[in-house]
Amino acid sequence: MSSQNFTNFNLRSIPLTGDYLVGYSYDGSAELRTTVGSLVQGISSIINNNITPSFNPYSFNANTSAIQTTIGGNSALGQFSNVEGGYGNLASGLYSNVNGGTINVAGSAWATVGGGNLNQALSGYSVVAGGWSNCATNWASSVGGGYGNRALGSGTYVGGGLNNTASGTYSAILGGQNNTTNNLSGTFIVGTGLSAVSANYTYINNLELGNLPSSIILRDANNVRWKMFVTTSGTVSAVLA
Repeated sequence: MSSQNFTNFNLRSIPLTGDYLVGYSYDGSAELRTTVGSLVQGISSIINNNITPSFNPYSFNANTSAIQTTIGGNSALGQFSNVEGGYGNLASGLYSNVNGGTINVAGSAWATVGGGNLNQALSGYSVVAGGWSNCATNWASSVGGGYGNRALGSGTYVGGGLNNTASGTYSAILGGQNNTTNNLSGTFIVGTGLSAVSANYTYINNLELGNLPSSIILRDANNVRWKMFVTTSGTVSAVLA
């Protein structure tokens, strides 16, 4: 091709891979000539060899739509289940979730373990927030934390403490240690070392009430209402309400 000036060419803003790029070396001692395609390949090779792919901390199972961490030996096996972190955790129920901790199990639909160690939520809608070696094994049962606590009945709750067992339906233990509702429904325990003997009762070690009103209405086993009040001499009296 004969020598021409730039003004002799038609203007084209998009180069083709076979077009030549012409220049000269940094010191002006040599002419440089390469195609657009060769330049692009060279740049791509430099990028691929020098940039480390970003690490993805989570893996997605397309068959179950479950998410689990890439490391830590965690397993999300239930449909739409999730393990956020920790080590050796298992979410095997539908929509179950383990947020973290070690060797925890969310083993039923919508069950959740927040964290801690060796905790198990094994029934629908059951929750163990944390702690160590706690379990919630019945529908909508929950344990807040502590150690060795068990929520075994439907809708039962143990707030915390040590070795407490809420086994009656809709029974609850606030905390303390070594308390049990003895499979009695509607039973509540606030204290330590208490064992329920009747359903629908609240068990307390000691109780102190302050700023009492002038009277309190109580209902006995026969559904009779009594008005209890303290006299000026300090005695307690009761009259039918």
